Amino acid sequence: MSQKGVIRMDAEIDTTEVGSKFHQDYSNVNDLINEITQRLT
Repeated sequence: MSQKGVIRMDAEIDTTEVGSKFHQDYSNVNDLINEITQRLT
């Protein structure tokens, strides 16, 4: 993950800006999938 620029490992493990954006986008997609699933059931 550190090679892809998603996390940064120094004295502690932290997420980079790219990693935070990925997490935010993934969460939005997951929320949309959950909403569509609820509408279909």
